[in-house]
Amino acid sequence: MSLDTTSTAAMKNGSVETAKKLAAGDVEFGGEASLTDSQWTKLQRSILARAKKRSPREVFGSAGADGSIYRWGVATSTGGPCGELVEVLSRLAVDASPKKSRVASVDLPTSVEVFIDTVTGPTHNPGHCARAVLWAAALPSLIGRIDTRLWWDLLGTLQQLRESTLQLNANSSPATLMLGGELGMTLAWRLGDLPSCKRLTKSATAALDGWFAEEVDAISAAAKGAVDTRLVLASVIRCQRLLLGTRKTKLKKRQTEITSDLVVWAAGFTMTGGRSMASAATVRDCRDDTAPDGLLRAAIAFDPETLGPAISAALGESRSNGKLAWKVSLPEAMHHSEDAKVAIMLPEWDVRRGRMHIDYTGEETKLELFAGRQQALGGNWQVLIEVDGEEQQAKGDWTYTCEYSDDDVHYLEIEQPWSGGVVLQRQFMLAREDRCVLLADTVVASETEFSG
Repeated sequence: MSLDTTSTAAMKNGSVETAKKLAAGDVEFGGEASLTDSQWTKLQRSILARAKKRSPREVFGSAGADGSIYRWGVATSTGGPCGELVEVLSRLAVDASPKKSRVASVDLPTSVEVFIDTVTGPTHNPGHCARAVLWAAALPSLIGRIDTRLWWDLLGTLQQLRESTLQLNANSSPATLMLGGELGMTLAWRLGDLPSCKRLTKSATAALDGWFAEEVDAISAAAKGAVDTRLVLASVIRCQRLLLGTRKTKLKKRQTEITSDLVVWAAGFTMTGGRSMASAATVRDCRDDTAPDGLLRAAIAFDPETLGPAISAALGESRSNGKLAWKVSLPEAMHHSEDAKVAIMLPEWDVRRGRMHIDYTGEETKLELFAGRQQALGGNWQVLIEVDGEEQQAKGDWTYTCEYSDDDVHYLEIEQPWSGGVVLQRQFMLAREDRCVLLADTVVASETEFSG
């Protein structure tokens, strides 16, 4: 894992010293620097006793038995199977015993060192955030499996990563939710015997509330690119269960409504068998998301009447029989985020009736068009424009100019400035009843060209 972020000396060189400073408030044990063997043994017993008292199975339900709750969304994000390290860590994170063959295939001490070395500063990447949460949840089970010095080093790295990320990321960023909120809640839950971790409860709740307060912007950031949407949703669900299981509190009504909107995006991105738009992950890779106690089923709880039919239809388990959304309590069949620059167009929610996904974040528009279960078109929509025999180039980003949806059609129009005094306009229209599409490009003179 490589974090494409600005390097900070504190993160590079903090190592054990950072852990010592962070643990300085651990009055009972005096921090790692002054721990005697007997004190460290006492601390270990307290941490392990806490893990048994408030077990992941009790907090997370059946998905916390084998660690699948920590694998939700990972395959879609990475584009393939979770990998042996994630399989092992996800089981350690819920105090389960991984198969000996799996543990033997993973060098845990080296993996910890690699993780620490790659954390060089704050991050905004949801995949990196999910990995940090996983390491944090596994810390109690790592006692005795890695060197004591390395254990403290990992704890210090995680706490410093959380702090630096909170300082530099907007509230709407998935990193605020996943590191500021979930990572803080996880450390407070799993390592509450350390005052430096226990104190994170208040700031973690504040970070979670701050993310929800961004509402549409937070959802847009989660939907951008499509592949990390399930990771963000998984983090929200874990936070919800942590609040209930460790503090006996629930998400506020408005927070539940915002989560429901995020679930609709995740369902809209879902393709045949549970795969996701823009991701190379296979149906088998995504089995933790689609299992009976998986991510998509768990998400239904936020609004069973609407999300139940939507998830079922998106997975191809039930048919809408051509009925309009309002007749079967389904969400709207077109969703577009101007900020995330993604759109979902569905004739109906039933995956058998096809769908169209559009991503215009890059210079070239990405399009996925399905006719029933089969993909009819997929990839980048490329174009060549010549003016007076000279080839022109794109000069800016795509922007949305028009959107319309009713019982008959979905329509989206975007445009992009080009050299040569022209603008490229791109139209997408889906006729819902006939299940046919119109895709068109139009080249027009730019407004500056007209005014000139």
